[in-house]
Amino acid sequence: MKQKKGKLKKQGNNKDGNKQLSRDKRRKVFLTLGLLVCASVVLYAGNTPKTQADIETKVTEWQTAVTSILNILVGIYGVVGGFLVFVQYMQGNEQAQKNLIRFIIGLAVFGIAATVASFLSTP
Repeated sequence: MKQKKGKLKKQGNNKDGNKQLSRDKRRKVFLTLGLLVCASVVLYAGNTPKTQADIETKVTEWQTAVTSILNILVGIYGVVGGFLVFVQYMQGNEQAQKNLIRFIIGLAVFGIAATVASFLSTP
């Protein structure tokens, strides 16, 4: 039996004892999820708006929904992330300083995305 040149797929168990998914299986899962999302969009698009005003109304509804979702995510990320970094500092974890920097960078990215979305939603 001939072996293909290149990387061989790793089969077996990882540290937790769970069987690892191969790349092909991951691709199939992501492809399936993508198709499900596309199908839901197509089914939702069955009641497409007919006029320019309907389209503008839908876009403003989506903008406000995205803005509110981003605001909620920023709040959750800020509270949970801040609490976790605080707990790490209190436990004397050496990684706490690196995690604090990552937390601040992540909070800045969320904040910038929320700011951009709020600017886009204002007329």
